[in-house]
Amino acid sequence: MRTFLLFLLIINSSLGITSVAWADESAQEHQHKPNDLALDEVITIGAPTGRTRLDLLTTTDVVKDSELERSLAPTLGETLARQPGISSTYFGNGASRPVIRGLGGSRVRTLVDGIGSLDAAVTSPDHAVAIDPLTAKSFEIIRGPAALLYGNSASGGVINVRDGRIPEEPSDKLITGKVRVAVGSVADEASLSGTMDVSFGDFILHSDGFYRQTDNFDIPGFARSEIIRALSASASPPPLPAQEIKDEVLNSDVESKGLTIGASRLFDAGFVGMSVSRSNNDYGLPISFIEDPAAINAPESVRIEVDQTRYDFKAHLETPIAFLDTTRLRFGYVDYEHREIEDGAIGTIFKNDGWEGRIELKQRAFANLKGLSGFQATHRDFEAIGDEAFVPPSKTQTYGIFSHQEITFNKWRAEGGLRYEWQEIQSTSVSFNKETRSLSGSVGLAYRPDDYSIVGINVFRTERAPIAEELLSNGAHLATDTFEIGSQSLKKETGLGIEIVARSETDIMALSGSLFYTDYSDFIFESATGSMMDGLPVFQFSQSDAAFYGWEAEADIELVDQGGFAINLHLTGDYVRAKRDGTVSENLPRIPPLSLTAGLELRSEYIEANLETEWVAKQKHEAIFESETNGYTLLNASLSYRLFGDNSKTVINLTGRNLTDKEARNHVSFLKERLPLPGRDVRVSVTQQF
Repeated sequence: MRTFLLFLLIINSSLGITSVAWADESAQEHQHKPNDLALDEVITIGAPTGRTRLDLLTTTDVVKDSELERSLAPTLGETLARQPGISSTYFGNGASRPVIRGLGGSRVRTLVDGIGSLDAAVTSPDHAVAIDPLTAKSFEIIRGPAALLYGNSASGGVINVRDGRIPEEPSDKLITGKVRVAVGSVADEASLSGTMDVSFGDFILHSDGFYRQTDNFDIPGFARSEIIRALSASASPPPLPAQEIKDEVLNSDVESKGLTIGASRLFDAGFVGMSVSRSNNDYGLPISFIEDPAAINAPESVRIEVDQTRYDFKAHLETPIAFLDTTRLRFGYVDYEHREIEDGAIGTIFKNDGWEGRIELKQRAFANLKGLSGFQATHRDFEAIGDEAFVPPSKTQTYGIFSHQEITFNKWRAEGGLRYEWQEIQSTSVSFNKETRSLSGSVGLAYRPDDYSIVGINVFRTERAPIAEELLSNGAHLATDTFEIGSQSLKKETGLGIEIVARSETDIMALSGSLFYTDYSDFIFESATGSMMDGLPVFQFSQSDAAFYGWEAEADIELVDQGGFAINLHLTGDYVRAKRDGTVSENLPRIPPLSLTAGLELRSEYIEANLETEWVAKQKHEAIFESETNGYTLLNASLSYRLFGDNSKTVINLTGRNLTDKEARNHVSFLKERLPLPGRDVRVSVTQQF
């Protein structure tokens, strides 16, 4: 609580100090704002009435341009992991899913331009999200109650990928596009990606593609932690002599590729478009040690092959009929297959055929009232076949209706959102059928003392229905070395929470901060029970009352702007604490620790350089049967050179991560004791626009 009060005092003090300067500068144009925070960025989701980040009554981030280039990694989770409030389920270079404020899995929705990724990533942390960062133009991250417009499975937040596969804007050029070539040292990575739009008047054709190949990645020292190596050596009876993996993680290579074709027809009242994409991802599950020395030259390995075909349709129509202003339609269908190959033979096949449709009706502004309402439907047909089919086949059908309304009075704005959702899960193989109805809502109030700042508060109540994996899991899950057991008696979980946000922006400073607290009834989580089954530790899905609270802060401050050079200071921090209620207060598992980042950025007409220190604290608030995780400090740097100045279409990028080659382990990962983060990595990329 003292941390909360101190943080709020700092934010409020910053707003009070800078507002004095704004009073004298309100008529001036902002020519040299720090670019990393980008509070003037327009958000396409979580903002039904088309607001900028500065004006939103929720916590948001946009990752694009040079920041996206610095952050690009083989997986979605690692690409976004250094954003405030974001961590990842790190499972090597093949699979990593975002975690928002300690919430992951089915509580964080990954969207492709507003529609779900419709993959099998929520089934297990070793399952990759079917989105490759190489295809993204930008990422939008939405935390808090605004995410509820996208389903009760978005109670933790939303990651939206904007990739431009369905063109929406006209172009005065016949051909536009971009090509990027990159190499990286830590895994001998090589990648190639490109996009191209061809305009024939109001008809636009789009194509994009990517290819990435990496070898095994390097690590600083042993794969298994010192704690695990000591426990293994002291076990009784003594284990077989083991070959520890050191310096390079075996079976951690990745090969991925994809191609998309899209087309749009533009007209005065909007556009209609569609796209077809095909992607393949082949990656290994990292090997951290070898039990049998005789197998050193041919260790047992598991590889995963993912094939996905996706069809998307989108329409945006201005429909000035009665109370309507705009109608937005979005539909996606996915044919997904995931094969787990053990020593060259297919062990398990996961199939997921699904579709999602969404219609949004934006109403005409009436006096000071604006709003949007809509309907959403999702179908998921999931099946697992083979040795590791720990979840029986199931079908999930979801329907939701939602509305978001806001009204403005002078410097005050009130917002309200409501979503009703019906979900049915069927599994004939275990004679299971469960229907759940949920109702979620939020009310918020924002105050704008001037054009450059906002302070707001949100109060929300969420309901989330359990998913098939939480209800029906029952079997050995070798990827995580666990025996997972679900519970068919799980009830929907309910969260009651509050979030306070504050933002400000001047010519030389941009600040953003939030405080949040959510009290959960019947929170669903998976944790170790202490028992063993089939030689594996049992992890059980269960429910308990729980509380999540924490803060996030971000600041960009211009230190120097002289002679064509600008130097900015970039600071970020986040903290989340999560506890369950019982006879004694217990920590929830896999919660990220305190994280702070400080960086200096130099900008000129030709050069952009960054030097950054990333500090992650020791996680001492571990759950039962969970070990403490040491903290770490990483040094990162980047240098971009625009060949022909600010308007250059050719950019050369040099990026260094973990330059001091420190051992770092992610407390959120199931593999934290068996797999550290990659070692020193130097990347070079060249981007050419045309």
